[in-house]
Amino acid sequence: MSYKEEIILQWCSENLSNPAFFYKSPIVNYVGRTKDTKNLYTEVISKYLFDNFNFFSIDQLDREKYVTKGHTVEFEIKEKNKDDEEILAKKLFRQSKENKGTFPFEVLDYQIPLKRNNKIDKGVGKIDLLAVDENEKIVYILELKKKSNTETILKCILEAYTYAKQVNKDTLLNDFGKVGYSLAIAPLVFEGRTQFDEMQEVSENGERKELFKLISKLRKDEKFRNEQLNDKYNNIVPFYIKDSTTDGMYEIYKG
Repeated sequence: MSYKEEIILQWCSENLSNPAFFYKSPIVNYVGRTKDTKNLYTEVISKYLFDNFNFFSIDQLDREKYVTKGHTVEFEIKEKNKDDEEILAKKLFRQSKENKGTFPFEVLDYQIPLKRNNKIDKGVGKIDLLAVDENEKIVYILELKKKSNTETILKCILEAYTYAKQVNKDTLLNDFGKVGYSLAIAPLVFEGRTQFDEMQEVSENGERKELFKLISKLRKDEKFRNEQLNDKYNNIVPFYIKDSTTDGMYEIYKG
């Protein structure tokens, strides 16, 4: 079923009443084009968010600490769960800690909680992976999507942005011994899959130019500000995962 652009805009307005959960809106994962204007659904949504950015306000959740006891490289992967996103996050964490495969960063932790408690923060998610580029002094909030995931790159970016707004930056960096580092967000998706293909179309004059504008707006958020990095990192840079090799290792590279 296809929808007119005015319907998509109406749904955007309704879902923006709760900005912290906008990324969960079904419309964010709509693929294809509007019935009347033939614009990509994600482009219509991206332009709406760009034009109404003052209303896209997400509150910080001041959690006491972010380090989770029990997160180690020792865990068992059951056959029925091998395609699970959390299992993949754990595998990448272990692979990084054991210096196996190829990584452009060090994984600090996985499945980092953002809730203050279950009663007042119902529905709040977790950071899939937290990673650090020691050369650039940047800590990345990585939004991981498993290979079979078909969500849009817009959903991936909005989810990472939401978590970055909800996290207490100072507490997070202090907990992981990275005080003074910059904070950044990035998709971590599989090469050749839905999100990868869409990201290739994101450019100033490309098929997804409205998403490019929105990404630039997100990246200039005060929470990510670092005067030394503004010019170089005025956009969100994705990371891509190559298929695992015969020994089960993954290679990750910067897009």
